[in-house]
Amino acid sequence: MELVGPPAPGGTGETAGLDGPAGGYAGEAVTGHSGRSGAQEKEAAMGKPNPIEVQKALKGIRYPADTSSLAEQARKNHADKDLVQRMENLKGRKFDGPNDVEKAIFD
Repeated sequence: MELVGPPAPGGTGETAGLDGPAGGYAGEAVTGHSGRSGAQEKEAAMGKPNPIEVQKALKGIRYPADTSSLAEQARKNHADKDLVQRMENLKGRKFDGPNDVEKAIFD
């Protein structure tokens, strides 16, 4: 990691990411890294949702829920079209909670 600028106030400048009260260097460039692993980045690029995206899409849903309710809630939460489509493709099922939905989507 290339350091940009002086250490944050109170920091020693010796260990990247651990100096200063904010945990970084003053003037350090923001990389925009999503915090996902390489495999998660690849899945996202290929249209596979991750569990966090599924939970965000289903925020506010009441269980038990059927597939049309899942898809409708995901649309209301502005979920990715591919994720909505995956939910619609789980036809004829009822889900008792978010774990059931994730198992159906990822298995």
